[in-house]
Amino acid sequence: MDESLLITAAQRGDRDAMAALYRKHRLQAYQTALIVLRDPHLADDLVQEAFIRAFREIGRCDPGRPFAPWLARIVINLCRNALRRRRLLPLALLDRQGAGDPDYAATEDRADLWPILERLSHAHREVLMLRYFHQFTEPEIAEILGLPLGTVKSRLHAARQAVKSRMEAPDPGHGKELTPDG
Repeated sequence: MDESLLITAAQRGDRDAMAALYRKHRLQAYQTALIVLRDPHLADDLVQEAFIRAFREIGRCDPGRPFAPWLARIVINLCRNALRRRRLLPLALLDRQGAGDPDYAATEDRADLWPILERLSHAHREVLMLRYFHQFTEPEIAEILGLPLGTVKSRLHAARQAVKSRMEAPDPGHGKELTPDG
């Protein structure tokens, strides 16, 4: 079924449409939360909360636009709130929840980047995750994060520079947050 039809049906209270939207977008929501929060259990809980909130407020979702950016904004906002309330585990300590599920292979395959992503600033980690893990366009990222397009572009550039310098150099400053200068 076309996503706009699913959104419209969900707005009328169709539980099957809500379930279809959940199945289609749960993995991406989980990956987003995991990368931002660095805690698989908290990410799982937050995704459930995000979908509850999304379906409670489904009337605000424009059926003429994709569901993924609208949901991603909810997930990112919940992650930001959780980050303010909780001390987080380093990515290296993840227990690889979901590792036996083939749907989670994309998240697990990117594990080699996690130590680098962990050292980026929160703002840089967000834009990289949305752009390269979920293939959102720069305008969509600007909408999701509530930022001007120029800010998104500059953050992406700075984040790419930080990752590039980290991947090209040995790790003399382990534990320090990465900046565009290294």
